[in-house]
Amino acid sequence: MTTYPETETVARILARGYNQHIRDHGPDSSAAGEATETADGHGLLVVRDGAEYAVRVTRAQAMAAPGPLTPGQCWAALRLEIQGLRAIHYDNANDLTDEGKDAERAFGRVDAYDHVLHRMAQMEADR
Repeated sequence: MTTYPETETVARILARGYNQHIRDHGPDSSAAGEATETADGHGLLVVRDGAEYAVRVTRAQAMAAPGPLTPGQCWAALRLEIQGLRAIHYDNANDLTDEGKDAERAFGRVDAYDHVLHRMAQMEADR
């Protein structure tokens, strides 16, 4: 008995659907293999014109519990966090100025966030 019956069912449906598409539309040399159990679900191998493609079926995490982020998603999240902090300090600096208080330190923080965002943009351009 499989540990992941739901993923096996989905993998079998995908394989059957792919094979039916091949029967209906060609080409002759392509087919999907049987669903095989993997460490975290099931998978199947699709052969198309001699090239092999792996399809992995795992159960998706619930939307309430986000999964691990990719490096690109982490970078984008960091940028959003810095932009948010910059906006907070910018508003604080303007409030201090409106109150007639010294806002030099607050604007210094805004400049520091601007520097970090500028450096991030440079690093992206260098990639």
